[in-house]
Amino acid sequence: MHQSNKNGQCLICFGCLDDDYDLYSLLCHPVICQKCLHSFQRYNHSVAIDSYQVTILYYYNDFFRNLLFGYKGKYDYALRDAFLNSYRPTLKKKYHNHVVVVVPSSNHDNKVRGFCPNQAIATTFSANVFTGLYKKTNYKQTSQKDRSKVKKILAINQGEQLENRKILLFDDVITSASTIKAAIDLIRQYSPASIEVLVLASNQIDRFESDKSKMLKNIKLILHRYKILPIKKNDF
Repeated sequence: MHQSNKNGQCLICFGCLDDDYDLYSLLCHPVICQKCLHSFQRYNHSVAIDSYQVTILYYYNDFFRNLLFGYKGKYDYALRDAFLNSYRPTLKKKYHNHVVVVVPSSNHDNKVRGFCPNQAIATTFSANVFTGLYKKTNYKQTSQKDRSKVKKILAINQGEQLENRKILLFDDVITSASTIKAAIDLIRQYSPASIEVLVLASNQIDRFESDKSKMLKNIKLILHRYKILPIKKNDF
């Protein structure tokens, strides 16, 4: 059942947004309160997977896990607007010339929910969303021991629409990167101009970071520890 947000209430906690009247509110027109906004643990960096740039926005913390369950598991469609609230203006500007290709859920799950989760979120920052990727069976990546099998499950329709286009592949969570790699392999067959990847969150960020990125993070930690470098919000 889809919940509808009432004007002036946070989509997540239903607190009053009027209490957060500030410059951020004027610029971003938030649908979530400051407390919920700061509960997202930001990462907002890019990692390289098979030479492709993959931008991950958040760490997969308990807050994000519960929010995603409310959206996908409890079918709260209104929460689609909560995930990218502070990023939306930047994403609209950066990717306005891209075709956003969404990683699909199973058709069975989408019918039960009444919507496709990734597609719904993607439409909050782009009007050019491609939904030709699909799963041939009701495969659930989270329940698989061998996640590489997803490449046998994913397929594509009308891929010719991607020829010579800038592609942004969009998914909600990345764990092993098997789904992302399988989707990229399908997209590459249609000779796109470029491929980038945007993922909402990951609980396996360390495995994707390069040794250089890890070294820089360790240096930051040392500088913070000895108070040489001030700690900023969402540094880690």
